[in-house]
Amino acid sequence: MDINEGLIYLQELIRTANNLISPMTYNDDLEWISNKDLTKKLFEKCPHCFISLNYKDKQTALFPICNRMAIHDPKIINFSIKLAKRLIDKPNVDQENLIIIISKLEKLVKKYSKEIPKTEEMAVLKTKSTKHLSKIKKYIKG
Repeated sequence: MDINEGLIYLQELIRTANNLISPMTYNDDLEWISNKDLTKKLFEKCPHCFISLNYKDKQTALFPICNRMAIHDPKIINFSIKLAKRLIDKPNVDQENLIIIISKLEKLVKKYSKEIPKTEEMAVLKTKSTKHLSKIKKYIKG
């Protein structure tokens, strides 16, 4: 396994562990994203956690793709897709850019909602441990 694969694997482990430790509900997401101070702090700290859309009247909409811990989170990305779809019929929004952003968000959801890939080494270890456990069971049964 090279370094990039290892980092991707580690990032997936961190993401799933974070979801297990502190699961966020839809209301938590809404509350966190609607708090302008928190989103501004995260945007200053990690601008890669947001996709921005410029309105025609020089306002900017930010679509978060990370959770509060700056880890890509499919729940947050799904929330951003819902927000982006609400802007589809607004007259002051650049529709072409909005469609591009929605497609980017949908690709990110597919990317980050995958299960953690298991390497061949892990499969071999699992096989060995299963064989040992079955030997122990046979021995105990006598």
